[in-house]
Amino acid sequence: MSGRPSLRIRTTAMLLLLLCGLHEAGAGVNVSLPLEGYYRVGRYMPVRVATTQPGAFTLQAGGTMPTQIALPAGGDAIVPWLAVSESAGQADWSIAGAVNQSIDLPLRALRDDERLVATASQDPSAAATLFPGMKIVAVPLDLSRPLLQPAQAWECLDAVVLSEGAAARVTEPQRQLLLAAGVALVIHCPQRPDSRWPWQHRGDCWILKLPSGGPSAIVEPAAYGPTYEWERGWPAPFRRAVLLAGLLFCILAAAAMLWRSRYAVFLYVGVCAAFTGGFAFWYSRQPVVLQLTAGVMISGGSVAEVDLWTWQSPVRTTRSSFPAAGLTRPVFAAARQQEDAHVRLLCHSDGTPDGFSWQLQPRQSLAFLTRLVRPLPQARLAPSTAVLKQFADQLYTRAGDRIAGQFDAQNPYTGANVPIIVIARPRSASR
Repeated sequence: MSGRPSLRIRTTAMLLLLLCGLHEAGAGVNVSLPLEGYYRVGRYMPVRVATTQPGAFTLQAGGTMPTQIALPAGGDAIVPWLAVSESAGQADWSIAGAVNQSIDLPLRALRDDERLVATASQDPSAAATLFPGMKIVAVPLDLSRPLLQPAQAWECLDAVVLSEGAAARVTEPQRQLLLAAGVALVIHCPQRPDSRWPWQHRGDCWILKLPSGGPSAIVEPAAYGPTYEWERGWPAPFRRAVLLAGLLFCILAAAAMLWRSRYAVFLYVGVCAAFTGGFAFWYSRQPVVLQLTAGVMISGGSVAEVDLWTWQSPVRTTRSSFPAAGLTRPVFAAARQQEDAHVRLLCHSDGTPDGFSWQLQPRQSLAFLTRLVRPLPQARLAPSTAVLKQFADQLYTRAGDRIAGQFDAQNPYTGANVPIIVIARPRSASR
């Protein structure tokens, strides 16, 4: 006994080693907020993550949707983080499955009379004319890093003011995502930035601000209206295949039993085993997530806002994912749905969103909204269906709006056809 350390000494040593390990793990991770912690509920805010350790980094807090990114050793990226309530709580992070580490982030929910403006110009005052009567919260951008990348992470901005040189660093896909997010672009330059978008010339600036006509709330029960009449369950091709397989099994099993041979029972058992194994293999390869899609386009000028809606529902308890193409975020029916469905955003190593992971029970649904802006397309319209018309009336229409009809269009990210209902809005109301 004298040659072995006591249990108390060994326990103390293990605790010290564990604490040292956690300290070293925390020392290699740095989390910061490029917009000084300002955020708006239902919009992504940027979070910078730098680490010396490789692994899956997860950031979460009460009232937010967790974000996870796979970082290499020495990784340094900005990721989107979504607040789902105005009372975001204490944040914590973990990396490579280690114990969660608390972190004090100065999160500040923007008030209704505040507008958040990021600046990469010596004269940020031009943005003030866009928001008369509002308090401007100006935050400088770090020009030593890639500018406004990924664009989805900067959705909480109301405007961004750029010098001519800084504007040249913003690509056209970034510009489209920022416009879809409702961010106004203010560029100090003598020449019109491009001929594609409806820029307005004010003083020494060119301003581009597109009206946002779609819903902005992260919790919107009316967004689930189209799912109320959704016939959930296995689709007709699946049920038809099961019926045909059952008929074939009955025929072969009956033939085996009618065979007058001492081997008939072995044949019958073989048929049963073959069909059971074959069905189990085929069933395991069937998609268990049902999907419903629709779109709403608001036309009130030369540019149209298009919202692509996707509802997913499993036929059995499932953990699955949805791609985060473009400016995509979930829309919840209730505040607790994010926690109940275990929704989290997964990002590439450069911070670009990759997809959402979720877990649902049968007959539960989860909605995803992808917002984009496009030059006004020309399409032949058909009468709108009752379900889509009611959906658009509840979430989109304003005084003076008119539902013009609907057409089928191709989702630019998935290639699938989507029925798009068109809302004609007077130009005066679109500004």
